[in-house]
Amino acid sequence: MNKKKDSDLSAMEKKMSQDPSWKSAGKERLHRAKNKIEEAVQQLKDERVNIRFSKDDLSALKQRAIAEGIPYQTLLGSIVHRYVTGRLVDVEDARMALEALLKKRG
Repeated sequence: MNKKKDSDLSAMEKKMSQDPSWKSAGKERLHRAKNKIEEAVQQLKDERVNIRFSKDDLSALKQRAIAEGIPYQTLLGSIVHRYVTGRLVDVEDARMALEALLKKRG
């Protein structure tokens, strides 16, 4: 921290210590709050999985990720997310649905 921020913090701390509406939370209360925050952060963390791929599939995945400009793990997570939420569709199924829709229209 630079000196300006240190002096600002000190001034703020001094003002808080003089204000009767501010009082110390106490070590035990701070400890409980810290534990609750740590528990919440832990619950937000993603879970890890180990998956085996063929060398060719992993290489192709990495190439696609490079083309997209993202890490391959991020691309893989996105693919899995789209699949489980029903937003990943087979190209042939999409083509057939589009053709059927176009035939209906005219």
